[in-house]
Amino acid sequence: MEFKNKLEEKGLIFNELEGKAGDFKKKWEEVFLNNISKSQKKKIKIDSFLWHIFSYEKLPCLKGEEAIEAFDKQTKKECYIFEQHGDNAFKVMNTHKLKAKDITTELGEYLSDIYIVSSCFTWTYIVTHEKECGPYFYKKED
Repeated sequence: MEFKNKLEEKGLIFNELEGKAGDFKKKWEEVFLNNISKSQKKKIKIDSFLWHIFSYEKLPCLKGEEAIEAFDKQTKKECYIFEQHGDNAFKVMNTHKLKAKDITTELGEYLSDIYIVSSCFTWTYIVTHEKECGPYFYKKED
């Protein structure tokens, strides 16, 4: 995973959680989509991409530059990172160092379908494979 290399380059302290991405996807859906009906989830093809909840505007969120700015300013302690179609997840302990620019390729393009979520699942930041969609930042109301 290219993202693992990015974490190492940035000097982030992390544990790779092999085969655990599915668990985090399930929890992400339970937490952030808990008020969305099964029929609505099917209609927006949530099984294809969890971030469809934002592209179909079923949850209010920040998009684009506003999302990047909010993520960079967000107080971050620990977080989990997983890919939509990957098997492994990462637990990052010193997340305060992580900025949006850190999840880009050597060409400056964002890695795609990456989900970053706080360890207590109160906020999430997603970079999609579609340039016109996202990135998205969502923070649950207290």
